[in-house]
Amino acid sequence: MKHLIGILLLLCMLGASSCVDLQPTACDLSFISVAVEVEGGTLDKTYTINSAQDTISVYFAGSNEPFTSSVYTIINDSHKDVISNDEEEVVFHGYIDDKLVINETYTVGHDGCHVLKISGKEKIEL
Repeated sequence: MKHLIGILLLLCMLGASSCVDLQPTACDLSFISVAVEVEGGTLDKTYTINSAQDTISVYFAGSNEPFTSSVYTIINDSHKDVISNDEEEVVFHGYIDDKLVINETYTVGHDGCHVLKISGKEKIEL
């Protein structure tokens, strides 16, 4: 009986010091984008496709994100729920005059609050 009480007490103490964090993650209000700089031309439209072949990001020049610079969004925090928080490969497609000129793979994830680029090019030369 003494051993049973000792084992139960030990199990209770181990359970109380569990490493599981039940507190929600505190996120700040910043809005993060993962982007790439493209040199040598101006893209007309871009698509980002996730590993399930779902299009998760679409931009057309003059629509929801005017292409006034050479920096293009691959993903942003609004796409956080459709990518894995560990890591996932996405493919960034860039077009000029309906011709595919960029087909680049990036590894991305998120920390529960913001998207993160794990690997991929910072700059692409056309």
